[in-house]
Amino acid sequence: MSSKAQNIIAWLTAFLTALGIFLGILCGRGIYNLYGFIDPCLFPGVILVLIGGLLVVTHMGAFDIFNFGFRSIFSHMNPDPNHVEKYSDYNQFVQDKRRQRQYSSSYSLPFFIIGGCFLIAGIIIDIIFNLSLA
Repeated sequence: MSSKAQNIIAWLTAFLTALGIFLGILCGRGIYNLYGFIDPCLFPGVILVLIGGLLVVTHMGAFDIFNFGFRSIFSHMNPDPNHVEKYSDYNQFVQDKRRQRQYSSSYSLPFFIIGGCFLIAGIIIDIIFNLSLA
């Protein structure tokens, strides 16, 4: 799959996730005035920013130890007697992953941008709502 297609999929995933959370909270609460739009904007914003942060940390290799551990466990359970492991140790696995990451991106930017837009919208609606009460 091309990089452009993966980028479009990342943007669509971020937008549809935010929209689904927004509509779920909005319809679930059933409050359709200005006050009712604060939480449906803030929650998807926070969730998407956290997902974006998790994608960045994952891309930097924070969870490589778990990935290697599960690969090692499942390769030892392989019944094929001619099975050869791709990586002999963790260091070789990490070096190969670093080489692969040099040529790929983490696709976390859409989650930060769309999540940030929802957060900003929620904060602005909250400010407007609080000013209208005064």
